[in-house]
Amino acid sequence: MVEEWPFKRRDAANTASTAARGPERDPELCWQYDAGSRIYGTPVVRDCVVYVGTQEVVPGTAAVHAVDAETGERRWASAEDGFEIRGTPAVAGGRVYAADFEWRRFTLSAADGEVIDQDELGHAPRDGIDPLVHDGTLYTNRYQVTARDPADWSVRWQTEDGCFVRMPAVVDGTAYCAGFREAEGRVYLGRTDFGVPKSLEAQQGFVRAVDRESGDRNWEATVDGYPRTPAVADGTMYVGTEATYPPETNAGRETLDMPDTLDGIGPAFGPLDIPDGEPRDPEDVGAVHAIDATTGDERWSVRLSHPVRAAPAVRDGVVCLSAGDSVVAYDAATGAHRWTSETGDTTVSSPAIADGVVYVGSRDEHLYAVDLYDGTELWRFETDHSVDSNPSVVDGTVYVGDNGGNVYAVEEA
Repeated sequence: MVEEWPFKRRDAANTASTAARGPERDPELCWQYDAGSRIYGTPVVRDCVVYVGTQEVVPGTAAVHAVDAETGERRWASAEDGFEIRGTPAVAGGRVYAADFEWRRFTLSAADGEVIDQDELGHAPRDGIDPLVHDGTLYTNRYQVTARDPADWSVRWQTEDGCFVRMPAVVDGTAYCAGFREAEGRVYLGRTDFGVPKSLEAQQGFVRAVDRESGDRNWEATVDGYPRTPAVADGTMYVGTEATYPPETNAGRETLDMPDTLDGIGPAFGPLDIPDGEPRDPEDVGAVHAIDATTGDERWSVRLSHPVRAAPAVRDGVVCLSAGDSVVAYDAATGAHRWTSETGDTTVSSPAIADGVVYVGSRDEHLYAVDLYDGTELWRFETDHSVDSNPSVVDGTVYVGDNGGNVYAVEEA
């Protein structure tokens, strides 16, 4: 049986896991391909072809590449009108679906890269759009989750506007979403050296389950911070978050009416509550939440000392995610800490699991392999540049991109 990894997190549930075996020891470079510009998403694999989107910014230069999975030879390069594809393309039904940072969406032939269709999509989020195709429906994340006809991207339903949402997970008859919306007011962070108040717009994170056919809401729950792409396994939704918390100050407060701009520094909407006493530096933290997929009730949550800027991977009762410079693992049922494995620098790469091995990239210019059950580092593979890309694992080979535009195929020697 030929394994595939056709979407950002492999399957519609976003578990980023496979029973197939990947390289467990003695990593060896099979091939390396230069796509020319930073790769932030996942190299997706279908029918023995690897597809990647790049953050290409030069007009007339291809933004989507197709590479032979065995040899690393280019099959085609397309979407010359693409500009910064920060998300991950999806491959389904002989087509490649992608969207760029300039609000354009593309449908390409998976066979030869021919542009079947392209049009304006409108307002791409900063982290990009990650299309997902499941059971005849194309799902896109933007400032809402939208269910579309994969033939022409026409809208079947969409959630309400005003929210920043991640790629959904789709399981049975439900689509699970995570995102954040603006809340009232701003959070005071102190003053600049010139005495100008510093603040952040208040945001409210949320997770939500909607009917896959209609988009009607089943439930919604709030979470702290900015949620990342969720995963669903065994009736539970897992999501990591990042947040900035100012520490407590004295109780007294005054209210300052804020102008639209402050000496050209940027927008600052008021009124802003000023505490009596200056806060220390704000604290960047993270959390992982486990939420009942049927009711929206929280089963457990764990606060982390570093923000979570990646999606979780789930397999065999273990939840893995990147936080700070480490990969951390928790018991999927209880939230008990299983292990922490450190890398040499910040890790925003979302881990992938193949059999009993976790693969993740790091900004220390390495790809890591870690034992799923005890966190033992099995090996590290040096890359030419830092790795924010998410690995994929197919037929014994792990594929990953780096911030210099290289795609690597790594197998066991």
